[in-house]
Amino acid sequence: MNRRIIILGAGITGLSVAYKLAEKGKKVVVLEREPCIGGLAGHIERNGCFIDYGPHTFFLDEEMQEEFYRIIDRKEVNTFKANALIKYDDQYYSYPLDAIDILIKSSPFVLFKFLLDYILAKAKMITKRPIDDSAESWIINRFGKALYKMYFEKYTEKVWGLHPKYIAASFVEEGIPLLNLRKTFKTSIVEATKRLLKKEDTTKFPYIFLGHYPKKGPMAYFNKLANEIHSKNGLIYLSSQVRSIHIDGHKVVKISFEKDADIKTVESDFVVSTIPINDLVKLIIPRVDSKILNASNSLKFRAVIFVDLIVKKQDVLEARMIYVRNKTFNRITEMNKFSKDLFPEGLTGLCTEIACDKDQEIWNADEKELCNRVIKELEEEGIITKDDVVDAFVTRKENGYPVADLHYERNRKLLYDYIGSIENLFITGRQGLFRYLHMDQCMKMGMKVAKDIITNI
Repeated sequence: MNRRIIILGAGITGLSVAYKLAEKGKKVVVLEREPCIGGLAGHIERNGCFIDYGPHTFFLDEEMQEEFYRIIDRKEVNTFKANALIKYDDQYYSYPLDAIDILIKSSPFVLFKFLLDYILAKAKMITKRPIDDSAESWIINRFGKALYKMYFEKYTEKVWGLHPKYIAASFVEEGIPLLNLRKTFKTSIVEATKRLLKKEDTTKFPYIFLGHYPKKGPMAYFNKLANEIHSKNGLIYLSSQVRSIHIDGHKVVKISFEKDADIKTVESDFVVSTIPINDLVKLIIPRVDSKILNASNSLKFRAVIFVDLIVKKQDVLEARMIYVRNKTFNRITEMNKFSKDLFPEGLTGLCTEIACDKDQEIWNADEKELCNRVIKELEEEGIITKDDVVDAFVTRKENGYPVADLHYERNRKLLYDYIGSIENLFITGRQGLFRYLHMDQCMKMGMKVAKDIITNI
């Protein structure tokens, strides 16, 4: 029997699930509340220009490269090494942090303090295993207080909205890019040695990833996925807000959603959710008990405001993206460094990102005010002038980053266990799992869920 499988969310994870299921001839229905596909990995089009919601490069292992290029032609994709910087004081450092880069660019005093703290931290780890009770202690225990104070403390608090002492240590290990130092040190030293032996430039030792970026932006890939889903008789409903998920016994039997001001119902044999896990459990009927509800209310997502500028200049940044600590925004990306096909000749796009909470004043700030503030700060940095700006606009996304406070694992596990008791309900993706995941991880997880469902049908 060809069972109906409902996927909640048409971001990269939901589309990956639907594509793999449709490919195997399964009957899929995708429900997406936004008027377009792509989710957080989508983009906005403005007068023939395309700007991502932040940079969305595919970093693919061999398995995912094979899947990726089954969908999109290699000729339609740019490949390049990762290229990012983080600014500390008036100096730019490679991102993620690079051991050799720090050695070259730091002052002798700062370098001595960093190395001394690092050695003492390593010695302490060997002689007396310190307690990792927060992100702050985890970093200090491994890399010393000097490095923590210099690079991590303020930036982490700026992005995640919590001081590192209030962020769970486990979240650091789950992969905040800035803190991926163990691999960074090893990789950068090996790369530095190779370059020195080859007598190449010794002032740049980047942490190397090979990125894959469709020339027309990630949406070019998502549109191809959607076309494949449609060609296999799969359905994608846009502007469709899920209103209720009906459980009978230990199974989802139907889902109600609103589209065009009408409430529609679709029966389900399996459901895959990529929507925020805390929203998911609140949609379930019969209603979840107070323990599960309290856990869902305790899990928070950090919102993101994108202030985008179209400017009549090119190559305005020293890297594809730059992380900053002392401005309204925490990251700025130059889009034509990813692809020259995103903008008409002579123009580029700058995407600045502001992490915030929805109860902060800035979340509801006036669009013109936000744009003027960002332009002024970029002028102060010497990146652009006000006269360079052709257009400026704002986009807001509510569920950007999962916030890992000291109790998030306990609350998340309660939701995992409850959802796990529902036999035909699967959760996956960044919002669905409440995990900080990158696009390649979301793709892989989505396809794995599809394979698991196919195995169980």
